[in-house]
Amino acid sequence: MASTVEDVTERALAEKALAEAHSRLAATLAALPDLMFEVDVKGRIYDYYAPATEALYAPPEEFLGKMVEDVLPADAAGVILKALTQAAAEGSHRGATYALDMPGGRCWFELSIAAKPGGSGTNGRLVALARDVTERKRAEEALRQSEERFRQVAETVSDFIWEVDTDGLYTYTSPSVEKILGYTPDELVGKMHFYDLFVPEIREQLKAAAFGAFKAKQRFQAFPNSNLSKSGRIVYLETSGMPILDEAGRLLGYRGADTDITNRH
Repeated sequence: MASTVEDVTERALAEKALAEAHSRLAATLAALPDLMFEVDVKGRIYDYYAPATEALYAPPEEFLGKMVEDVLPADAAGVILKALTQAAAEGSHRGATYALDMPGGRCWFELSIAAKPGGSGTNGRLVALARDVTERKRAEEALRQSEERFRQVAETVSDFIWEVDTDGLYTYTSPSVEKILGYTPDELVGKMHFYDLFVPEIREQLKAAAFGAFKAKQRFQAFPNSNLSKSGRIVYLETSGMPILDEAGRLLGYRGADTDITNRH
């Protein structure tokens, strides 16, 4: 009787531990933004967990027991079947990003696949995770386009556009700086501070005024300053700039533009 009670107690504890493990797994899966499914190398879907599937393409019940090519567009199915073949042969296929034309529009997914223990080869099953990274890819593309627009403007205007860090070291200058001061961007970026170009006689005065604005994180407009070009010629500039701040309001540097007013001066 004591042995029987002990066996029942151990079984109850094991069942409780298993239930807790299942609960933790369910909570983990619910927190993931992924479509997860179990599939064989031929593309038949045996199991799934897909909280976002309906929003992406179709309700979950339309997947179970069907072939990948039956529930996904041809290009999407082709990508997944190729990745399944690779994963079956090599044991895994991780983190590749694919652009797919879905019914709701063009989407990007990160696909990772791993063979189940003892499941490699043509007869085994695999577990696949597909994460929708469409918003990230669109944000990256928007950033790329924004940077391209900035580059085109910077290379077109006659003023020279610049960025400096909190110490005044150039982190960017547009190509037009060479026409105005004789220096190429490569000769300035990461090598010279903006105040290194001020004429020596009033360098400290101009530097103090500029860093006064830095300390207050103020914008400034048409700040007059005289500079020495690479050839030693005095060039008179009007400088306008604005602070670059992080999300916490900390100063990262300044961004602005210089206008050559030598002829007017």
